[in-house]
Amino acid sequence: MAAVTQYDHLERHGRQWRVVLRVPRHLVSVLGKTVFKKGLGTDSRREAEVRAWPYLREWKALIKDAERKAKAAPLDPVTASALEDRINRSILVDVVEKEGLPGDREFLDRLDTELYEPKAERIAREHSPVKAREYQGIVRGERTPLTVHVDQWLGDIEDSIAKRTAKHYRTTVHDLAAYARQEGLPQTIEAFNRRSAGDLISKRFITPKVPYKTARKYVSALSSYWRWLSAKGKLPEGNSNPWRDQVMPKAPKPQRGSKAHHKERPFTDDELMTLLDPKACAGDLTLSDFMLISPLSGMRIEEIASLRVEDVDLKSATMAVTEAKTEAGVRIVPIHPKIKCIFKRRIANKAPSAWLFDELPEYPPESLSERSMVVSKRFVTYRRSLGVDERVEGKRRSLVNFHSFRRSFIRRAIDALHAGAIGYDQWTIADVVGHERGEMGLEMTMGVYPGPASPKALKACVEAVKLPLQMRT
Repeated sequence: MAAVTQYDHLERHGRQWRVVLRVPRHLVSVLGKTVFKKGLGTDSRREAEVRAWPYLREWKALIKDAERKAKAAPLDPVTASALEDRINRSILVDVVEKEGLPGDREFLDRLDTELYEPKAERIAREHSPVKAREYQGIVRGERTPLTVHVDQWLGDIEDSIAKRTAKHYRTTVHDLAAYARQEGLPQTIEAFNRRSAGDLISKRFITPKVPYKTARKYVSALSSYWRWLSAKGKLPEGNSNPWRDQVMPKAPKPQRGSKAHHKERPFTDDELMTLLDPKACAGDLTLSDFMLISPLSGMRIEEIASLRVEDVDLKSATMAVTEAKTEAGVRIVPIHPKIKCIFKRRIANKAPSAWLFDELPEYPPESLSERSMVVSKRFVTYRRSLGVDERVEGKRRSLVNFHSFRRSFIRRAIDALHAGAIGYDQWTIADVVGHERGEMGLEMTMGVYPGPASPKALKACVEAVKLPLQMRT
């Protein structure tokens, strides 16, 4: 390997630079490698520094996550040994249950007497009788380590949740295992009934007055895991979800009329005019394009960032959203006449598979970063620099953010409908922005029976939206 430069995360590889990050020795077995490395495709050190940071951030997050799991150590040596013995024993148990041969039953009994029971006795001497009983329970399938089914659970639901949500779910279950160890509880699913779950909520959230949203997010993740365990038949007979309907920290009750009573909102006309002023955003064409597409399509920021050239059809003036948060989010969105020029410019001389916004950074498939993150951060800086902000004590986000463009589209489409716009109805708006139908309680009549809105209605809805300024052409 070439010598590492004074910039310890960069090294020369031939004539070009590559980024490297060494894995701590005690985590090599966990991450399966001694060093992360990636060619940066440039001989400019300054450009290499810019290209390196997304990889470094991702790798450092992986190392930090591995470090946390190593510290939690939910699968201690005794538990790991018990799981291995459980797998071997369960194979024989399956054979006995299916075939029912007397010799197999005798062999199983002898295996318990001559192998697993002496092993439990040794664990009782070297550790404790409690640990020995835990070992025997795992081997016999009577106890299940908390984290043993996490990979299967997340694999089953990965298509329906975001990568960040999956990471939070995994972290929460591992944190529960660490809590069990600290409290002297078996690190098993069976150890948590309504009482022990309630004790955790009281100790971790209610007594220390942890914010309601933090507690709800934690308990919701565990409740989701237990629902999956129940659906897969992995809970003992008669066990229910101990996290359901628990007493939680009280959500703060805002006083009427105070800012804390407000929710995130659309932009006002003045705010839109400030943000979309061509002079203000002239130096950032990427951000400018995003800010024009969203309020005239209702699209989410990541939906825009994920568009490819092949998703845009200028002939029919439509774009296809192929990946979304929900099934309803996969849809066809008409291109507003005022922004058609953006799409013409961005698809010119590009391959069908190319990104529409090909200037955005690429991330590894396993990355938690989204393509739109760079734009999102730039927009925050830009918005604040123009004084477009509304902060509320206790809220991390401003009441106006990039999602306010989407809210503005919906608000203006509704206002246009009330003002007499024809060719679409309220359900068309839901179809354009990718919302599920039925929120108004007329699910069968208004949501299911009529089917999705026609292309003509979708087009009428989009073109009914007007912004409070002269759009550039």
